[in-house]
This record gives sequence, C-alpha cells and structure tokens, in this order.
Amino acid sequence: MAINKILIVGGSSKLAKLFISAYANLYEIHATYSSASDNLAPGVFKSYSLDLNDTDSINNFIDTAKDLKFKAVIFFASTFAKDAEDNEERIRQFESDMRINVVSPIIIARSLNYINNDGRIFVFGDIYTSKPLPSMINYSYSKQLLELSTQLLNKQIQKQAHAFCLKLGRIMDYSTTTTQAAPQAAITLIKTINHLIAVDDPNDYGDIIDFKTGDNFKNLD
Repeated sequence: MAINKILIVGGSSKLAKLFISAYANLYEIHATYSSASDNLAPGVFKSYSLDLNDTDSINNFIDTAKDLKFKAVIFFASTFAKDAEDNEERIRQFESDMRINVVSPIIIARSLNYINNDGRIFVFGDIYTSKPLPSMINYSYSKQLLELSTQLLNKQIQKQAHAFCLKLGRIMDYSTTTTQAAPQAAITLIKTINHLIAVDDPNDYGDIIDFKTGDNFKNLD
C-alpha cells in the first residue's frame, strides 16, 4: 500500500517540526524552506526552496510539485508581527502579510493535485483577530481575509480537496519561541490535523474550526 504524501509549507516552524517528528513514519513528508540555511527537520522525505513573498519562487515550486499527488498540504508558514511605525514601511508590510498569509497559500493550494481527489488543506487563523490589537492591524486583516478565502477556496476545489482554517489562540507564539517546550495545545493541534486528514467526510467539520487551545479535540488518540 502506497504511503500518502504530505506537503508542509514552512518546514522550519516549530509546529511543523512537531508534526514531522510525530508522523514521519506514517506519511511521506515533503517540506518547503525559505532558504538553504533553514534547519531541515529529520524525517523529511524531500525538501524544496520556497519564498511565499516571491512570485518566481512560487511559480518554480508549483512547476516542480504540481504533478505529485498529495493527501494533505499544511501551511505552517506565516507572518506574525506588530505594524511598522513608518507609513511607507507599513504599506510594504501590509503587502507582504497579505502575500504570505493569504494570497500565496491560496494560489499554491489551487495549483496542486490531490490523491483520489480527496485531499486536505490546512491554514491557520487566529481567534484574536476579531478584536485586533491596535498595533497588529496588518496581521489581523490578513488572518480575517484568510478565513473568507478558505470558504471561497472550498467552493472552487470541492471535487478535489477540502480546506480547513483552524483558528488558534496564543499557541501561535510557540512557533517562534526557541526555548519553550511544546505545550499540550500544540501536541493536540498536530493530532487534530492528523485526525482531519483521515476523516471520511471533512464536510462534517465545516470550513472554519475554532481550535483555540484544543480543549474540544483533547480526547483524540
């Protein structure tokens, strides 16, 4: 029996490494990295270079990976930063946030092929963007748009794959902290993703999932 291929976008994320370490024996894991200097996680079957803020890089990656049949694509790559104070820099940052958090993931997800037309796509929202901090408006815009984009994406690719937007709480901080041990919520998150990859009918779970701290999924094996 063939092993399902999983594509992880943003392999250097701590959440990505947590998923890879847990399921490298279950899936053939492919992962993207933004630069050659990124730390390649053990358990990755094949790695790719991908800059979500660069059109040529995106096109090159799609050309390379479009004929592979993935069971799931997981977009761990994301930006998370306070708004710049300078107006010109804030505009540049807004454009970058939109590309990395919304536009590029949607383009890639639409361009790939999925095994047996039964794929899963995972992106990550943020429960706090409904009441955004004044210092993080750019980030909040992008994550709110990502939720809507997930719903629209499902209408477009409903015969090929199902996309989930998991709205996280401050578990997202774990992705960028180098010394913190994996909290239980992060462990529950990767178990939830694995569960949703395997479910027979993803429509039972909808498009947007309020994961928060994962209490509603804590009983998964």
